[in-house]
Amino acid sequence: MSKAFRYGMYNVIYIAIVTAVGLAVRYFYSVNIADNVSLGIGVILCICGLVVLFIESRDTESSYFYSYAKNWNGWGLINSGLILGISVFFMGITLKIGILYAVAVCAVNLIIRVLVGQSAGNKRKEALGK
Repeated sequence: MSKAFRYGMYNVIYIAIVTAVGLAVRYFYSVNIADNVSLGIGVILCICGLVVLFIESRDTESSYFYSYAKNWNGWGLINSGLILGISVFFMGITLKIGILYAVAVCAVNLIIRVLVGQSAGNKRKEALGK
């Protein structure tokens, strides 16, 4: 199992957890957001999450990308999985759409992570002359 695929699976698990919590909050607490506003926020977050995912995928030397700040006392995990999971909260106008979108996001996450990770690995090998 490649490193990129393994970290992709970690991110898929993280997306699934954030998605489950987000969809539960949206539907059990009946969060009412206008559909146009919700979709707009979801699309913006999805694009941001994909950009962060691309950046994470290029850096295959680090174990797992996250944002850290001293005033968080070491707590807090902000990566593409969190951003994409939150985008499911906004894009999931209905539960069915939310679940389908979450599956699509997880699949795209793995595909991007593996493809970009492989191309970054090939570039490193070429640079080293192997």
